[in-house]
Amino acid sequence: MVSGYDQALKLNPQNWKIYSRLSQVYQAQNNITEAISVYDQGLTLLNPHYAKAVSAYQNAAITQEMLAMRGQRC
Repeated sequence: MVSGYDQALKLNPQNWKIYSRLSQVYQAQNNITEAISVYDQGLTLLNPHYAKAVSAYQNAAITQEMLAMRGQRC
């Protein structure tokens, strides 16, 4: 199944839906690292500034979560 999406990306590397669907396939296979990588590639292709904003938001959410967990232990 993955090879079909890889071929589709070779034919149409600007198609955001292919990146999204390929990421979903990897996620269903529990290959989260690859799913995130493909999703990030699609976001960067779509809009590099948007991809950076999403990454910053995710980092902020992780930091907030860690701080909340830290507060619960005190």
